[in-house]
Amino acid sequence: MTKYKIGELVKSERKAVLTKDVDWETYHSSDDASSTSQAVSQSSSKSRIIPILLGILATIMYRTYFQD
Repeated sequence: MTKYKIGELVKSERKAVLTKDVDWETYHSSDDASSTSQAVSQSSSKSRIIPILLGILATIMYRTYFQD
């Protein structure tokens, strides 16, 4: 295992830190927020409906083919 020296970096070896200046108050307008919430609710309902439909389909197929 390679041993490393622990301590401070020399100023010439440091990387610049990029700051993210995002104004969250004006980033989303009211129209964007409502469309985003609608998209989230639609995707969450799809994520619930698809497994339920697959479960029902699997149940019907099981009862049709594997039960006497």
